Amino acid sequence: GGTPQKGDWNGIQIGAPSKTSTAVFDSCQINFGGANGTAALYIYSGSVTINGNGAKVASSSTRGIRVSSGSLSMVGGTISNCTGNGIELSAGTSVFSTFH
Repeated sequence: GGTPQKGDWNGIQIGAPSKTSTAVFDSCQINFGGANGTAALYIYSGSVTINGNGAKVASSSTRGIRVSSGSLSMVGGTISNCTGNGIELSAGTSVFSTFH
């Protein structure tokens, strides 16, 4: 029970030090993450696509999305109410986004 709070859970990590991964999220909501100290959605290595006007990353206790190594394509959706940056990129990463 209770009211959801920023940082209620760690977040989602795509990829690992020796593994590149690919993920697609369609019209999903990632809310109240960030307890891992990195981001609600952390792209360690790989490619992530977020589709849909209902897509939302919100209320992270850290960043909304962090791209360490790889790429992010976000078409539609919103990033809001994060304690840190909405999107943070490391060198050599790429982002394509169309927000509504």
